[in-house]
Order: sequence, then C-alpha cells, then structure tokens
Amino acid sequence: MSAKHLIKKVKFNYLIGIILALGAIIALVFIVSFTVKITKGVAKTVVSPNYLVRLQVVNGSGKKGLPATIKSYLTNYHDKDLTIKLVETDNFNIKDVSHSFIIAREKNKKAAVMLAKKLGLDYSHITYKPLGNNYRLVSATLVLGEDYNNIKFAKNIKKE
Repeated sequence: MSAKHLIKKVKFNYLIGIILALGAIIALVFIVSFTVKITKGVAKTVVSPNYLVRLQVVNGSGKKGLPATIKSYLTNYHDKDLTIKLVETDNFNIKDVSHSFIIAREKNKKAAVMLAKKLGLDYSHITYKPLGNNYRLVSATLVLGEDYNNIKFAKNIKKE
C-alpha cells in the first residue's frame, strides 16, 4: 500500500469519525430534550381532592323539577377537598320528606360526611345502605326534603 493511499484512508477515517461524533452529539441532545419534555409533564405535582363522591340526587320534597335544578349546581363540582360527580337524578319513593339527608352507599362514610359538611347538612344522621345493583358506582345519595332551601348551594332556588 502506498503512502498516498494510506494518507487518503486516514483522512477518510478521520472524516467518518467526526461525522459519527457529530451524529452522536445530535442524538444525545435529542434524547435529553425528549426526556425533559416527557418528564416535565409527569413530574408536575397535581393537587387532587381528598374525596370523590359519585352522587345520586333524589327528590323527596314533592317540588316538580327540583332534581334538574339541583343538577346545575352540583354537576362536576370540585374544590381542594371534594369532587362531586353527579351520576343520577330521580324522585324518591317517599313524598313529603321534611328534612334533607344523605345515605352513604359505601361502608366508609368519610366522603358522605365531607359532602354533608359542604352542603350544610347534619352529618351525624348519615345512614349506610348499599345499593343492590350499583352499576353507576354511586357512593352517596342526597335525598332532598322540603327544607331543600337550607342546603348551601340551593339558596337561589325559589320555593313554591
């Protein structure tokens, strides 16, 4: 092999080395920036509420249309302590219920107690009664009584 051919081969290898080094640096920068972008969104601290209530609202007051009116106040309510997901509104099987109350549908009543506190209801009277076919995963039922105007969110609803 001649010296001239050897010099060309060394220059070519040197050039290939520089190209590979630049390619490695570009790939490293891309990987680092991609990793930072991904972990930035995941590493953020998300403040989530302490309790989630999947709420069923039933009307025992006798006032027609009350559950639909209440729905506008409670649909997707959330604050730092409580998130309410309204899953169903209906009429209660008993009419003329005098006092509004909450039925816990889970053995752990903590979420129902937090809901009662937020609504200004007496949480010492919360009862536990599981639903038979709870396919909507209801965790609490709010029974609206004739005193529905005393509930904190219902102050703006006109009484008939």
